Amino acid sequence: MRVGINLRPKERTGSGRVHQEIVVRLLGLQIEPDRVERVTVFCFGLRDARPDWLPPQVDYTRPKLFGRVQQLLNRKAALPVEWLFPLHRPDVIHTFNMEFFRTSCPLVGTILDVSWRHFPSTHESFVSKEFVRSAEELIARASHLHVISQTTADDLIAGGVPSRCITVSRLGVDARFREVQREDRDRARKRYSLPEEFLLYVGAINVRKNFAFLAAALDALAKPVPLVAAGPIPPDGLEHWGYKPGKMLHLGFVPEEDLPALYSCATALVIPSTFEGFGLPLVEAMAAGTPVIASDIAVFREVGGDVPVYFNPFELDSLKNAIVRVLGDENLRKQMSSAGVAHSRPFDWDRCAEGVVEAYRQALRPAESRK
Repeated sequence: MRVGINLRPKERTGSGRVHQEIVVRLLGLQIEPDRVERVTVFCFGLRDARPDWLPPQVDYTRPKLFGRVQQLLNRKAALPVEWLFPLHRPDVIHTFNMEFFRTSCPLVGTILDVSWRHFPSTHESFVSKEFVRSAEELIARASHLHVISQTTADDLIAGGVPSRCITVSRLGVDARFREVQREDRDRARKRYSLPEEFLLYVGAINVRKNFAFLAAALDALAKPVPLVAAGPIPPDGLEHWGYKPGKMLHLGFVPEEDLPALYSCATALVIPSTFEGFGLPLVEAMAAGTPVIASDIAVFREVGGDVPVYFNPFELDSLKNAIVRVLGDENLRKQMSSAGVAHSRPFDWDRCAEGVVEAYRQALRPAESRK
């Protein structure tokens, strides 16, 4: 089958890494009779040149018009997106951006989460009104939806999407997270001036990530614990979210090749989120043998099982006690490390990509059979 995939090739967030991992594996899957034979990535906007990570056998195209003009033609004038593919019309269109397109091809949408439904009064701090409008239209009108956790699938089902219209495939972990060597750790410690022992936070900072709660818990500990954070700096600044220079170190974006060593150097990873669609740092940390302290929410239980030490993300003492427990017990950390490595093994990017192909297969079925 031939697939047209829409994504933002230069996106440097966790979701961007998810898109990359899936796309680079699609052509290598030996799935018959529905093997993906051709992949064309397309992006609206003149500034996005072909990304370096895209395999040479994957085509890349972008419209001659500015992205907003093309989107206007697509939505208002009903010009289908297939005009971007004059020579090789795709059998299915797949959008990773939660963006709805008018198309006569079956449309598959990857839904990472529905956070805007859970944070309606604050969603504009991390997604725009236009994003929400387009995402809701995609959820309502796509031929099939691909999601990355059963928790997200349950959210969609609760919102009225039939379960038969959803395919779940969990995210994977690259092998390099399991292969960190001592020299890799030494290099990372020197490059980022890392403390000997520290807690690690990986990801964006916004309301649902609960970073201010983590900062407050660390500030209330009797014995100070250094925190190292990696990810984008929020538009309103770090201090707005409780960041304290001198007690915390924010590294900004960390290159992908340095992430495994960063995880491996940490004494423990802390994930205080009140809502997530999956929690990729949780699985990556486990693969690297790093103990995980995670908020007790449904998706982390789904992904992490009994391996992490969980805490109530709304009770400060619960997080404080979890931190003290993990940092104060070396034997517990060793047990969590070995259990995490074992638990992370089934998380595989090829399996995830196979789930995406299954979503394509479902989208290509005759409409009447999906009723």
